[in-house]
Amino acid sequence: MQIDITQTDIDNGIPNDCEDCAIAKGLKRAFNLEDNVEVNVDDGHVTFNVNGVEIDEDMIKSETDLNEFIEDFDSCGLKETLNLAPFSFTINKNASGKVFQ
Repeated sequence: MQIDITQTDIDNGIPNDCEDCAIAKGLKRAFNLEDNVEVNVDDGHVTFNVNGVEIDEDMIKSETDLNEFIEDFDSCGLKETLNLAPFSFTINKNASGKVFQ
């Protein structure tokens, strides 16, 4: 399943908010959810919790370094100097299928 992080997600996402950051907004849109999405980084490892299903880095394929994107997004504060570009990543079918069960 492809997840698109759009410029709108970047512009409207809230830094340091695991439930409303740019990636969380893209995940909510892709899975048609209003909430129940968290994006977490623990010791440099990115995980998503989508509707109670944990999705770890082994289930995600991305050309963009997600950890670096999250660090850059969270460090921008009020986003005066935000210079992040939209991107996409994929979540393997097994993980995305569990979310819909």
